[in-house]
Amino acid sequence: MHEISIGAALVDAAIRTAEEERPRRISKIHIEVGELTGLNPDQLRHIFKTTTKKTIIADAELVIKTIKPAIECEECGYKGRVNLVKDFHFNAPHITCPTCKSREVKITAGNECRLYRITFRNRSDE
Repeated sequence: MHEISIGAALVDAAIRTAEEERPRRISKIHIEVGELTGLNPDQLRHIFKTTTKKTIIADAELVIKTIKPAIECEECGYKGRVNLVKDFHFNAPHITCPTCKSREVKITAGNECRLYRITFRNRSDE
């Protein structure tokens, strides 16, 4: 359950940023989570809710944007999305090019996990 450590790291980053900016209130925390990370968005939301109690971001909404996997094929030059087997949480995915079936691919999207925006609500917004 790596969601706990990753969720805690995201919460820490959001709290540090919020404390630096000193807004009156944080309304939203925006993160991107790639499907290849294996992170469960529902578990991340639960961890966020339980670890932010009594913090400056306690009332913030966690907005999760899911990023679909994409590749570049080293063999045929294909650039684009790939489909994953639904149970890849239990089986490591073998990512192949949908055009030529090569495994010589570079992942260009779908393995990220990042905090990319914090929406502040200042006194003037109330």
